[in-house]
Amino acid sequence: MQLAEGRTKLKGDSWTDEQGAATIQILPNTNRVTALQVAARTAKTSTVLATVAEAAKANGVKAPALAPTASAAQVLAEALLI
Repeated sequence: MQLAEGRTKLKGDSWTDEQGAATIQILPNTNRVTALQVAARTAKTSTVLATVAEAAKANGVKAPALAPTASAAQVLAEALLI
């Protein structure tokens, strides 16, 4: 989570309590599918999703990410370095 927090600060953003809570709930989750629904422009991609993707990769787990539109998929791909 520290790596994602540092990256977020470089962009001039900061983590909210809700983003931290969501990340803490998702990381230990053993479900095969987890959904995160949040309002647009809340920095969830650069915070929560980036952190989950980094943790999954570090543990050898594939964590595909889905987006509802092509533009959202592009933002997701850039944030997760896909």
